[in-house]
Amino acid sequence: MLHVDDDTDFLKLFSLFFKSKMDIESVNRPERVMEMLCSGDYDVLVTDYDMPGIDGLELLKRISRDIPGFPVIFYTGQGNEEIAREAFMSGASDYFTKDVTGFVHKEKFFNSVIRAVETQRMEKSEQQATRRYHNIFENIRDVYFETDLSGTILETSPSVMELMGYSPEEMMGKSFVDFFEDPFSGQRFISDVIRR
Repeated sequence: MLHVDDDTDFLKLFSLFFKSKMDIESVNRPERVMEMLCSGDYDVLVTDYDMPGIDGLELLKRISRDIPGFPVIFYTGQGNEEIAREAFMSGASDYFTKDVTGFVHKEKFFNSVIRAVETQRMEKSEQQATRRYHNIFENIRDVYFETDLSGTILETSPSVMELMGYSPEEMMGKSFVDFFEDPFSGQRFISDVIRR
């Protein structure tokens, strides 16, 4: 976790309170956060709202633009409902207010951090799987068709051009049956596939 707050005393207190549960790196200068996120290995950012130079909302907007999907949780003493609403609309994972009696919502906060990190890791894993699929799909030599149950072609591999003489764009949205010399054979093929 990277934790940014211009209040160095709060940074120390927060770190002492949560260090047994999380690996925390603290920074009191919000202008350093983007550089640290890009060069470090962090899973989540916890940020104050009211900081000199760059407030938490501006920081969140920069992160959303440059590192889409990166989890940001607000932990602030200066916030209000309007700021919280804007934070959520800008992509914040969660929003907590500092309290004077200590960390009252510590379990809720900790669970929120875990949930935000797990969600981001799952999304990253899905993106990697999608990239692998598209890489395989773009380079396979076999012809691959994806159709709906009526036989309308939804997607086809680029290799279709070489083997069948049609571009993927020419085939998409058309019935698979249209590409059989005998339409009856095509319809029978689709019926057999549906039955299986």
